[in-house]
Amino acid sequence: MLIVANLIFGVLLINLIGAPIMELIMKNSTK
Repeated sequence: MLIVANLIFGVLLINLIGAPIMELIMKNSTK
């Protein structure tokens, strides 16, 4: 149960932090 919770929590963190970073990278690469 803890392992599954950690995986879900990790995915949520990646989505919250990674998505904005990916958007910045995409915007910078389009220049």
